[in-house]
This record gives sequence, C-alpha cells and structure tokens, in this order.
Amino acid sequence: MGDSLPYVRVNGIRVAYRFDGKEGAPVVTLSHGLLADYRMWDPQVDALAARFRVLRYDIRGHGASDAPDGPYSFEVLDADLVALLDALEIARTHFLGHSIGGMIGQRFAACHPGRIGRLILAGTSATTPVASAWEGWLDTIRRGGMQGLVESMLDRWFDDAFRAAHPEEVARVADAVRASPAAGFVGSAHTIMALDHMPLLPRIKAPTLIIVGAETRSASVADGEAMRQAIPNARMIVLPNARHFANIEQTAAFNRALLDFLGS
Repeated sequence: MGDSLPYVRVNGIRVAYRFDGKEGAPVVTLSHGLLADYRMWDPQVDALAARFRVLRYDIRGHGASDAPDGPYSFEVLDADLVALLDALEIARTHFLGHSIGGMIGQRFAACHPGRIGRLILAGTSATTPVASAWEGWLDTIRRGGMQGLVESMLDRWFDDAFRAAHPEEVARVADAVRASPAAGFVGSAHTIMALDHMPLLPRIKAPTLIIVGAETRSASVADGEAMRQAIPNARMIVLPNARHFANIEQTAAFNRALLDFLGS
C-alpha cells in the first residue's frame, strides 16, 4: 500500500491519487504498471514537477485503491480514469502509462481524443504480452499467494547486474509485489489475457512516444514496433541496458526522453 492518499469514489470504488508540481501548470497523468503503485514513478516526479502538474493514481486492484473481486476490463479501467479526471476537474492531460497503465492509455487516447495532449507508452503492448505465462502466474497465486510471484517477477524485470548494484530499488519493487492484493492481480491478469487494442491504435491522434527497454523479457521491442506502425503519429526509442522498468533502470535517459517529447 502507498502512503496515506486522498481518494475519490468512482464507479463504485475508491481510487487513490496524488498531485505534485505547481497548480495551474499543464497536467501529466502517470499510470503505473501491473503489481506496482503510484510510487513506481518516484524517479520521474522531480523532473516532471518542475514544469507540470503531476497526477499519479493507483489503478483499480492496486496500491491504496480498492481491489474488488470479479473480472475487470479495459473499458472499466478507462472509465475509472475518466471519472477520476472529471472528479478532479481535469479537462485535458498528457498521459504516461507503463505496462497495464500503457494499455489503459491506449484506450483513453483512442476513445477520448479531446482529453489527451501527448501520449507516452512505456514497457507495454497492444496485445497480450508473454501470453504463455499468465496461467502459470495465476496458478502460483492460487497455491501460495503473492509471495510466490516475487522472485520470478524480479528475474523477469531486472538483470543480475542491476539487482546487485541497486538492491534498495529492487527491494521496493519486491515489496510492491508482495503488497499487491491477490484479487487485483487476478482481475488485471484476466484483463490483459484478453487484450487486443490493435484495432484501436489507428484512432489515436495524439503525438505518441513509445519507450522500450532493449533487454525486456515482458512487452517486447517487436510489440513496441507493432504499436509504432499502427499509431499514425508515433515514434519509438529503445533504451539500452534496460528490461521492463526502464524508468528505474535508466532513469536519466528515460526522463530526458520524457521532457524532450513533452516539450517538443
């Protein structure tokens, strides 16, 4: 769980959020990845808050937001985001999403073109990534709870060199996995297992930046290239020496790419 956060009640659940940066500045909304919470964006906040009003939120099933049982869908996750923006009186926002957050961003940009400025998709895809792995992960949850996922996810997300050099950052990610509600993971996993946003991508009119870690073992470079080709005004950068969490592994390069794109 995150720190004590304010929340709004939308679509029958509480959605927790946090603002940083100056009131009145252009808004950039940050949507975290699977098994994370709003704090995964800590390495980006100072850089962004100097120029933007930064809105971070915990998506349904994660962090300090509610984690109801039952199937989720990207239609529901998109509706949660729109209702949050409405409640906070945000008419238009830039959007940065990682993993499942990027999947939400694809639908948001395609379905609400008047509400988005620029779109950044990091470590994400428009179709189910690593499709063969999800049933095994769900079985792990059924047998042993969230703790059973920690080591396999860390091995997938970070290489040995990064884990040895940055144990505190890796430990924070591990803590977020352990703290994730099982119901939230199950609901999100089934949603991702049904993902096919490729038909939506040509409808995205927002300038779009796709960021992929060169060594990723999750959403692949090929997944990023498929999105780049399908989104009319998209470009892609591949960050070396990074897997799934390029924003943590290559913070300086990631932040530079964000600021250059948002300022262009």
